[in-house]
Amino acid sequence: MEAIVNWLWQGMALTAVSTLVLHRSPRLSATTRYLVWWVTLVLVLALPLAPRFDWLIEPAVVPSGVSPLTPVPLPDLPAWPLTAAFVCWIGWVAGSLTRVTMSVVALIAARRRVSPFPPEREAALTHWAAVRSHGRPACLRHESQPRPVSLHRPRQEHHSKQRRHRSRCPGARIRASLFARRRVRAD
Repeated sequence: MEAIVNWLWQGMALTAVSTLVLHRSPRLSATTRYLVWWVTLVLVLALPLAPRFDWLIEPAVVPSGVSPLTPVPLPDLPAWPLTAAFVCWIGWVAGSLTRVTMSVVALIAARRRVSPFPPEREAALTHWAAVRSHGRPACLRHESQPRPVSLHRPRQEHHSKQRRHRSRCPGARIRASLFARRRVRAD
């Protein structure tokens, strides 16, 4: 049990250090970041094997005036923290798999909605004809009824200038709500 706890905190510490290093170095290429994460993964997976190689870092001669270190036993860990961590991990995996599945379903639906690009229009695209022969094969497709794509909800249009001003300026919204409260109290 002690080995698992040590492996968990050392692995988390190593991952946190890698995360900080990568966040502090935004100009690293994707290949370098990928390599750093693979090295981190290999090191985390190799951590349980580290005690077998402690003879490499132990001094050959123990100084005579210093007593050797004795291990301190850890108290027994109750079962609930490991169970809670396992349940959280299972929830995270289920959420991630759900997101991936939803993305694959959306991609399949998008592929079904598109149709081949008309050849006469494709022939008119001179740059596409030059680029098409290089690299991996690609084909043009289009959607007969394009749908709007947005990461944000569309804004609702307001009819009066006063409402439009309130929606854009949070200070005006706060003043308007305070004014409405005062008017209610006065009545």
